[in-house]
Amino acid sequence: MLVPVGAFFVAGGSVSGLWANAGVFAPLMLCVGAHVIMHKMMGKSCHRGR
Repeated sequence: MLVPVGAFFVAGGSVSGLWANAGVFAPLMLCVGAHVIMHKMMGKSCHRGR
């Protein structure tokens, strides 16, 4: 999920440019936020060893 944001900065984007394109990046951030909330509610992490 962070690859598109990283690619934006590698391509010469800036923080002010990120805010100018917030409509593009908002769905990515909502997805990451929902992922975190979902795992907090489940009490599990998908990033730990099984």
